[in-house]
Amino acid sequence: MWAFVAALGFHILGAMALGYLLWFEGVARLPAGIAALSTLLVPVVGVLGAMALLGERPSWTDWGGLALISVAAGLVLRPAARA
Repeated sequence: MWAFVAALGFHILGAMALGYLLWFEGVARLPAGIAALSTLLVPVVGVLGAMALLGERPSWTDWGGLALISVAAGLVLRPAARA
């Protein structure tokens, strides 16, 4: 029972509260459209977390997807070229 309560507490305080704090800090510092692009990185964090915590080994398609997502986020977030 205590393990369940500890896991629930970590999920509520650790993951959810920290996630909301980081999200609102990002929205306060950046335009909402740019901050929303951070949601592109959710699958990347999920796969990297599974690798670190569970010992998962992604397939080549997973790596390809992570690369495409990372490149897309980088292209969108790069500064605009001055004319």
